[in-house]
Amino acid sequence: MHPWSPLNDRQLALLTRIGGRTEPVTSDSPKLAVTARALRDWGLVTMPRKKGRWQAEITDAGRFYLEHGHHPDRPEPAPRKPRAAASEAEVLVAAGPEQDADPPTETKSAPKRAVKPPRPSPATVGAPLIAQVREAGRFLRIPDPSAEERARYRRAFDAARQCAPEGYHLKYSGRATGDFFLGLLRVTGEDDTEWNRIRLARSRVITDVKDALAAVTKDHSAFEISEEVLPRLLVLLRLLADQALARYGEIAVAKKRKQPRPLLTVHGRTYEIGFRERQKQVRYVPKQPG
Repeated sequence: MHPWSPLNDRQLALLTRIGGRTEPVTSDSPKLAVTARALRDWGLVTMPRKKGRWQAEITDAGRFYLEHGHHPDRPEPAPRKPRAAASEAEVLVAAGPEQDADPPTETKSAPKRAVKPPRPSPATVGAPLIAQVREAGRFLRIPDPSAEERARYRRAFDAARQCAPEGYHLKYSGRATGDFFLGLLRVTGEDDTEWNRIRLARSRVITDVKDALAAVTKDHSAFEISEEVLPRLLVLLRLLADQALARYGEIAVAKKRKQPRPLLTVHGRTYEIGFRERQKQVRYVPKQPG
């Protein structure tokens, strides 16, 4: 992947939405954070933070893309070599005195071939992906990417594994469905246990924020709270999920656990979340009968 690669439908729709400024894209939409960060890395948008919250804003390069259909840094196609001019005179076969000479046959022009842009080197594509994985704590999760995004990440993986730093090798999981994971593991095998835990946990937990909140809403018996406090608890969980996603983490709920209890994962470490409503002890005095 390089900055001037064409955007897919999902990325183009988000860039159009940001450029229109009719419906802001902020940290209140965690599902759009990964796509927004990709647009930011290509210089099409910025994501300034104010009081712990970010809002995507289009740049001049983003407006250029919406107007012209490509990134302003895209290299110009190589000029085509001019074809050799056809000879002006055609050799005619001499005809008899009572026969006319045959007209020259028309030559068909060769079909034009589209000039393909030069393929970027593995270092150009792989180095940014390696940096992104290291920024995420050597374990990067991309929540349920589209088919085109998944294919691009696989192609980038092929280039990035050639750029892995000495003593590390790159692995990925999620070839066809679900979340896409990248891990920068030490060749000594010290990270294999953690990588296997992350890879196998995909089928054991609910990682979608809406589904996780729905599970807690259905059964919140794991927390010492009343029904009146439940809406505030859900708001806090959504805020935690938003902050975790911005740091390449997640909020998940184990599927096989009887009482759903959210698990917060940030920088490769997992914490169990608990809530307890503050209570005040009041002396109970029974009313006298009559």
